[in-house]
Amino acid sequence: MEVGRESFVVVVVGFAGVGKSTLCGAAVEGIAGLSKLVSVTTRPPRDGEVNGVDKFFVGLSEYQRQVDAGELLVPTETYGNRYALRATDLWGGGPMITEMHYANLPVFGTHHSRFASICVLPQGTADARSKLGSRGESSLEADLRSAVVSREHEVLRALAERDSFDRTFTNAFDLESQQSFVELVAEMLDD
Repeated sequence: MEVGRESFVVVVVGFAGVGKSTLCGAAVEGIAGLSKLVSVTTRPPRDGEVNGVDKFFVGLSEYQRQVDAGELLVPTETYGNRYALRATDLWGGGPMITEMHYANLPVFGTHHSRFASICVLPQGTADARSKLGSRGESSLEADLRSAVVSREHEVLRALAERDSFDRTFTNAFDLESQQSFVELVAEMLDD
């Protein structure tokens, strides 16, 4: 059900291990009135993740039921797991921030018109690969993600050079980067 006006959404895109979740969390913590647009996923929670806070964790049958009922937007599959956004969360609220795989951004734009995108790139692919190893994922999932990081890094850099995103941000995986990201998001919300 659509209530009120579309919420403005800052969409943070990047590949696995680039720091999207950490940066989004810093923005929510550092900007009054900004909330996180939480996605629905079929993947199991990682260590420390909380259902309804980090993601809505559901089984495949419940996910498909919600897709079929039109409750989820931008249903996609990434690394063998399914992701989507709850349609009702996009209406009538204040500004929001969410993260998604870069390939899903064009699909999001067909469902929601009030958004701006930030492409997050690491200073180097070694930084992102090291983050993947600390996620508590199965070795198969970590190996799969690591195998595509270099290729996705090249694709994202090429897309960023073609101005496919509203902004590009380089993450150095430190507190200074987090503060710079918060300032960037605040600036985008003021525009």
